[in-house]
Amino acid sequence: MIYRFKIWFEDDDEIIRWIDMKPSHSFKDFHTEILKSINFKDTEPASFFLSNDQWAKGLEITLEDMGFEESDSPKNLMKDSLLKNHINDPHQKFIYINDFMQMWTLMIELQSIIAEDVKGVTYPHLYKSVGKAPRQQSGIIDFPLIEDMEFDNLAEQLIKEKGKHRSDSEFSDNFTFDDEEDNFEDDEDNDDDEFGPEYGDGYDENESF
Repeated sequence: MIYRFKIWFEDDDEIIRWIDMKPSHSFKDFHTEILKSINFKDTEPASFFLSNDQWAKGLEITLEDMGFEESDSPKNLMKDSLLKNHINDPHQKFIYINDFMQMWTLMIELQSIIAEDVKGVTYPHLYKSVGKAPRQQSGIIDFPLIEDMEFDNLAEQLIKEKGKHRSDSEFSDNFTFDDEEDNFEDDEDNDDDEFGPEYGDGYDENESF
């Protein structure tokens, strides 16, 4: 007997994987095959959640016990949990989350149950793949790195630009000041011309009043 599951990203239902599993496979096997199918590294914590038709989270089956919660009940670990013990519906649904910082969330639905193994196929088996999976970030924001030499060149360029703007500003200030000074002198000349004809023409400093 073979379980055929359809798996897709919660944020992009056009990226789909169909994976065939045996009932005797564990959730740890399923976890490993899912990561292989989307080219993710097995470096982050992960969990499966049993779900209903409304995609509500139920029982959690975790990759390992992180010890964050104090509880008397033992954790359901993937390596100890078999698929056949948690298939309660012909279209059983699971929610799979990988990396609880990035929260990669995949939806899983049992599509069909195949009576017999296909000869020549090794299980688990990626039956079909549609769409390119996003690149795993592993919790690190992916910023491009600047080489030391490139950083030095950038810093030198910024200093030159700052010096250029400062020189332009000083030149502009000096030009404005000189221009205003010239205008002031022109005004004085105009004053002389203005009062010259009225009071200057025919004026004799020896003339008595």
